[in-house]
Amino acid sequence: MVAAYAYSSTLNFDLVSTEVFSFLTCFFHTPALHIAAAEGRLDLVKSLLKLKADATLKDKLGNTPLKDAVLAKCDRVAALIRCETPGIKYTMPGNELGGFMCEAAFDGDLDQIKRLMANGVGPNESNYDKRTALMTASCEGHIPVVTYLLEHGADIDVKDRFGGTARKYVCVCVSVCVSVRPFACIGLFWLICQSLNGVYFSTVGNSCRCRAPLV
Repeated sequence: MVAAYAYSSTLNFDLVSTEVFSFLTCFFHTPALHIAAAEGRLDLVKSLLKLKADATLKDKLGNTPLKDAVLAKCDRVAALIRCETPGIKYTMPGNELGGFMCEAAFDGDLDQIKRLMANGVGPNESNYDKRTALMTASCEGHIPVVTYLLEHGADIDVKDRFGGTARKYVCVCVSVCVSVRPFACIGLFWLICQSLNGVYFSTVGNSCRCRAPLV
């Protein structure tokens, strides 16, 4: 059973014919390529792709092998699938991609941000509130994430459902972290001067006032 053997380290896929593989893939609800991708089994994924396994095929949950590999953080497998299937991208319905980006930005998880973007997720994807990862990272003061997003085309002036922008939220973050996280505040000062078009601040006691228009 190909799908079951995708968990095994002993299966020799060279012994499995294309016809047998195709039959078993149709028979099982979860195709073997999905399982091998989710398990990070690089050699098995290579063999399955060699047997013409369809990397764009969705399982009963609507997932593709690429999506399974990305969710499991199996970066080498995801890279292989992208290489063997030109034009394939990590997709999700609705605003779920933006939700994953914002979640990673909230956690300051730069590796996850890079992983998502490497697999075709845009820097300006938004969640259900139309909030982007740049807005979220700006609110939380995650300087490496903000820097990376800016370097890869994130828009500082796109608005969320409440009319807020990354430019506005970074002002709020600086105001808070002057007293709570002073070292992060220093980093944000530098980042703003370098990347946010000349926005600058003056401090009064433990507060911080933005000296540029908020848009």
